Amino acid sequence: MSCCICKSHSDSHEDITFHTIPRSEELRAKWIAVIGRNVPNYSKVCSDHFKPNFFQYKINRKLNKIQRHLIEGAIPTEKFQEFQDLHGARKRKRSADEAITCNKVRTVKFIGDLCPEDLTSPECYEVVKKYLKKHNIRVNSLQKQVGRLIKSRKP
Repeated sequence: MSCCICKSHSDSHEDITFHTIPRSEELRAKWIAVIGRNVPNYSKVCSDHFKPNFFQYKINRKLNKIQRHLIEGAIPTEKFQEFQDLHGARKRKRSADEAITCNKVRTVKFIGDLCPEDLTSPECYEVVKKYLKKHNIRVNSLQKQVGRLIKSRKP
């Protein structure tokens, strides 16, 4: 998978997420206008082209991950100038002093794995922290229950 603006690849940076161009005609037209050319329906834009406040974070309970999604109505606005002439390029080049402002999507196993910088707001951090605390209490309770059941089966 690669970005239709800068040609960044999904395997080149693990902290970059890719977002499909919207299906809504109105929002799609805005994205195409910003991109500056027509792109196929399946095209993706990487997270480098969105402001940090355009993201929301959701917990995927099945995968035990915090995932980054675009807020409704988000339009790419960042880092277009440096890629204007690179439409045919294979990979984009980053300057040495360029800061990466994206947050990583990580697997969360322990509350200690989280820090406020991983999320967009302290409120979001607290929600995730409460969820994980409740989840860990439930896991511990189930582990104790399994232990009791195993002991009760022994002759």
